[in-house]
Amino acid sequence: MVPSTVTSVLIFLLVVTPGIAVELQWQLTRPRRDESTFVEISRVLLAGVVLTATSAVLLAGLRLIVPGSVIDISELLRYGHKYVASNPGLMIRSVLGIPLLALALGVAAVDLFTSTRARRIAQTTLWHAVFAQAAPMGARTFISLQLKDGTAVTGYQAGYSTDPDPAKREILLAAPLTVRREHSGKKVELDNAWQRMVVAGSEISSFAVSYVSERPYPLVASRHVRSLKWISQNVWKLSLIFGVAIILTLAVVGL
Repeated sequence: MVPSTVTSVLIFLLVVTPGIAVELQWQLTRPRRDESTFVEISRVLLAGVVLTATSAVLLAGLRLIVPGSVIDISELLRYGHKYVASNPGLMIRSVLGIPLLALALGVAAVDLFTSTRARRIAQTTLWHAVFAQAAPMGARTFISLQLKDGTAVTGYQAGYSTDPDPAKREILLAAPLTVRREHSGKKVELDNAWQRMVVAGSEISSFAVSYVSERPYPLVASRHVRSLKWISQNVWKLSLIFGVAIILTLAVVGL
């Protein structure tokens, strides 16, 4: 559903957006479950309402300290459009401040109450994790395929399809290519004229990979990677700092 009125946009911004953000972060460390659409929507709306209400209460307390920082809900309900027309800047600050604060609180709450031992769950296939994500930068992936008929095939990974059904996927191998038939202890290396081999996923029983790099030493994580890791380990702290920054900004502007 696409919001089509001002009221719908405000409801989406104030309630749905924080709930969706919490739901997405919540799914990062929890396995998928078979749930109805009603349950998922209810969880999103409940989280959004709680976070928005908490943000509104915090900003209402801020208004008691700094009267011009955010809107006065009672005045807004009493005078409606007249209050909005006479306080456009205040309305914009409040409409932006409440959902941003709700987002910060939601992210902080999920990260704070998630066990530090919880591993991030990527909604992706193990093929992609092994062939792309786990491979060190600059390394080539060497694959040993064990086929269902007992044949073993080796070669460098040159590509793979990403169909949700593993039986419909395919792996593209690059030379040098070797084949060992069942009950044969000898590997046969194909002629260099054969540069590529496509193996259907339905024929694969298992596979093992090795990451081959010309560098004789482990690759050191770049500063960019280390920065992202530090951020991921301090999400709730950064979120709370962001929330405090929002409140301080509204307070300063209202002075």
